Amino acid sequence: MGNADKLYIENSDFINFETLPLMNNLETIHLSHCHIDNFRGIPVNFKTLFIRDSIIASFEGINLDNVSRSPKNPRLILQNCTIHSLGGISRLSLQSILIAYFLYDDDGPQDNTLKLTEKGRHLFYDSLNPEIAATYNPLNLHKWVDNVHNLVFQKENRYSLQHREWDSNYEFYKDRWIYGYHLQNLLFIPERLDILHEYYRKNILELAQDYITDTKSLSSDQLERLIREVDPEIRKMLENNLPLDNAVLSQISTKFVFETPDGLNILK
Repeated sequence: MGNADKLYIENSDFINFETLPLMNNLETIHLSHCHIDNFRGIPVNFKTLFIRDSIIASFEGINLDNVSRSPKNPRLILQNCTIHSLGGISRLSLQSILIAYFLYDDDGPQDNTLKLTEKGRHLFYDSLNPEIAATYNPLNLHKWVDNVHNLVFQKENRYSLQHREWDSNYEFYKDRWIYGYHLQNLLFIPERLDILHEYYRKNILELAQDYITDTKSLSSDQLERLIREVDPEIRKMLENNLPLDNAVLSQISTKFVFETPDGLNILK
């Protein structure tokens, strides 16, 4: 496995990249139907990371600061993925992930979904540059139903980014429409993307540690993130360091309750 150039992981509810052997020749990582808690320990030398039909709790640990700007060969491809957090990553990585979220493929949109906190969704949409859609999006060619969680784009504001030259009118649009990763500095309003990154700057562990140190140290927005993004490991840490009657801990516990067929509620 150490000399393999491709890594395939499918149908996994737990991926621990930190246990992978060193793969010096790795070029492609393909994840399908997985639940990904984070990317800590992911090999840094991969050329393409393709994730499809998966739930991504956090991108923490991924580094896309030197991501390829080629729209034909993107380093990150997301297809039908649900993203729950944008926390704990660099600003450049955040921008690259959001570009991948919007990329347009041969068969249409990638159908990715953002399930962020209410504040996170607001900051995300606020960071987008509305002039790009109005100027560069050939609406007469691309019509589809948007499925973005809670906040639906109007057709005239939809951002469709292609990384393939499949369009019959490509020659007409190639000089007017900015493709794929070339939108890095145009799709987003830099100052507002800075605000989005600041909101997600700390990862969930840092928020939990801050809260344990001082339960009044987190803002309401940070508390919303802590409650929404907590994983079983962080929940256990909070339980070991906070009173059982702590209000935030009580809200977190409800996330891990499931109902049995006979109607009983059991804490996982």
